[in-house]
Amino acid sequence: MSIEDSYVLKDRAYYTPSIEQVGKERVLRLPEDPEPKLREGRALSVKNETETEVVVRLRNEKGEQIVEPAHLAPGDWESVHATNKIGNYDVELEFGKKTETFGWKVNWSYGSPKLTVRKDGYDLEQAVADIPVCNFEY
Repeated sequence: MSIEDSYVLKDRAYYTPSIEQVGKERVLRLPEDPEPKLREGRALSVKNETETEVVVRLRNEKGEQIVEPAHLAPGDWESVHATNKIGNYDVELEFGKKTETFGWKVNWSYGSPKLTVRKDGYDLEQAVADIPVCNFEY
C-alpha cells in the first residue's frame, strides 16, 4: 500500500501521512485530516425486486441527510450515491409498509456495496479486505 492510500486512525481522529525531503533527510508528517477521503470513491448500488417503489435515504454519522432520497421504481437498478469521504453512514430503505436501516462503512477495507431489495427484506453484498492493523506505539 502506498502512502497516498493510507492513514493513521487514533482516538477517532484521522491523520494523513506525507513525506518531505529536508536536506538529506526524509521527514514523515502526520497532520490531522478532519475530512479524510479515498482516492477512489465507493458507490451504493440498489436493485428493486419488489412490486412497489423503494425509497433510499442516506445519513451521515451526525444523522444528517446528505443527499436527496432516491426513488426506485419496480425493476430499477441504479447507483444511488457515490462518495470518497471516509466514515460511517446509515442507509434507510422504505419499501411496501416496511422501513429497514443498516450501516454502510466507507474506508479502505470496504468495497462498493450492492443492495437487492425484495418484498420480504434485502440482501447486501460488499467486498471486505482484511487489512492488518499496524501496532506502532507512539
